[in-house]
Amino acid sequence: MKERVFNLILCGVTLIYFVLAIMLYILFPKYNIFFDGWWVLIILIPSLSNLIFAHHKLHSLYFLLVSIFIYLSIYNVIDNKLFLLLTVSMAVILLIIGFIIDVVRGPNKKDTSKSVPIYTTIIGVGEEIIKTDFDGGFISTIFASNIIDLRKAKISNKSTIVTKTIFGSTEILLPDSFDVEMDNVNILGETENIKKSSKKNKNKIYIESTSILGSTKIKQGE
Repeated sequence: MKERVFNLILCGVTLIYFVLAIMLYILFPKYNIFFDGWWVLIILIPSLSNLIFAHHKLHSLYFLLVSIFIYLSIYNVIDNKLFLLLTVSMAVILLIIGFIIDVVRGPNKKDTSKSVPIYTTIIGVGEEIIKTDFDGGFISTIFASNIIDLRKAKISNKSTIVTKTIFGSTEILLPDSFDVEMDNVNILGETENIKKSSKKNKNKIYIESTSILGSTKIKQGE
């Protein structure tokens, strides 16, 4: 409710400003209250509103910072090269921050109908040997090395494993009785699936991996 009211107020003030500016220009052509970079308000105002009220704030913060960088560039406080450097570097920094927050939080409980095991290693070496029933899980690795051994686990068919790795390595050991289907997102990282046997299996396991400046390796039959 507060977000809607705030947005309505901002839209109303902006609309009044543009109407008055157009009327003033028509009646008194010598006067112009359109300042350099006025169009950046189209980006800045929604970003400011979302930064205050929205749940996910990083993308709003990014566009707000970009708006500020544009103004600094328009008024020659920074040159075009520095503007590009700041814009790109800020995108990378906020992407990494958002990824770390996502990893630390783990899976969204609203999106899971049952309890999902979470294996997290931050700064160090982690190893988990699973011998119980396994229906899927969430693996996160930050500045660390994480090994999840599922070779002796009772893995359900069509289970899903979600991995997120940043500045580290995640290694998943699987039996060769499963076919692995992978969905990978690599940003200066790599994902590798090593399988000794080439035979096809009826059982499948799905792996969704994201690697930023890190690696995810799937090893089967070792």
